[in-house]
Order: sequence, then structure tokens, then C-alpha cells
Amino acid sequence: LTLGIMSGFFYKKIGGITLPILHLVQKAIKITEGNLEQRVEIIGDNEVTTLSEQFNLMVQKLEHSYHEIVEQKKDLEDSIRYAQRIQNAILPLEEEMKKWIPQSFVLFRPKDIVSGDFYWFTKLDNKLVIICADCTGHGVPGAMVSVMCSQALSKCVNELNLNKPSSILDNTVRVLEERFSKSEEDVKDG
Repeated sequence: LTLGIMSGFFYKKIGGITLPILHLVQKAIKITEGNLEQRVEIIGDNEVTTLSEQFNLMVQKLEHSYHEIVEQKKDLEDSIRYAQRIQNAILPLEEEMKKWIPQSFVLFRPKDIVSGDFYWFTKLDNKLVIICADCTGHGVPGAMVSVMCSQALSKCVNELNLNKPSSILDNTVRVLEERFSKSEEDVKDG
């Protein structure tokens, strides 16, 4: 009888510990699968209860951080998409190029949404000036440099009427260096 009572007592005591821990493990597995709404039921008043409360608090903080990161990611992507529209605005229209080079096409595939790669085109007197460029960097920094380079090229070709490739490139570098010299940091991009 004593052995039966003790066995029942130990079974209840061990079950009161192992069962909540088993529930914790099951909830942890669901959370690792991406289900952050999981919470553990709080039962009793012992170390397992404290562990369960801390588990729920941890998951709550994790869920909050996850939603914060998702929102920040959305804001960044929206900003980069806007930068893409700005970068696309500096690129020549393919239809304009086809007027002068009917069998031409443009293959522009940035590594990221925006890039340091760009192409530039203009007609100068009886010549076509076509430039394919790869600026320092990629992503948003590269795109910013590409916008600056495009403006520098426009100045050199359209305003200064340069038509010799070496003169265009040398003067474009000079224009960029002038613009970057306004920075307090030593900028070597181009």
C-alpha cells in the first residue's frame, strides 16, 4: 500500500514537471516553424511555472521584434523602389535609341533593385554618343554615383560640347571630383 501511494505521489510529482516541459518543447517547435503566436499555459507555482512565464515573455518580445523588422524591411524596400524610379528617369528611353539605331536593344539587369551600372545616350551634331558605365558600388550607393555620373556626362557632352571619348571621360572625372571634394571625407568613387 505504501509503495502504491509513493508511486502515485511520484507519478503525480513527475507528471507535474514533465508534462509542462513537454508542452514547452511542443510550443518551441511550433515557434521555430514560424508560428510566433504560440504561448504556454501557466499552471501551478513552481520552477516550471517561472520557466513557462519567461518563455511566454521571450516569445512576446521575439514576436514584437519580428514585426518591427518586417515593418523596417517594408520601409527600406519602398525607399529603394522610389530610388529605382529616380534612377530609371536618368536612363535614355529605348525608343529614342531605336530612332537612331533601329536594330538595337538594351539589356539592363541590375544586381540589386538599383545599381551603379547605367547607360547613357545622346546625339551630338552628326554623331551618336553611347556610354555603358559601371560606377563604384552597387545598390543605393552605386545608384547615387550613377546619377551623379549621368549628370556629369550630360554637362560634358551637352553643355561643353565635348565629343572625343578621352575628353569626355577626363572631364567627367573632373566634374565628379569637384562634386565629391565638397565632402569632408576623402571620396574616391566614380
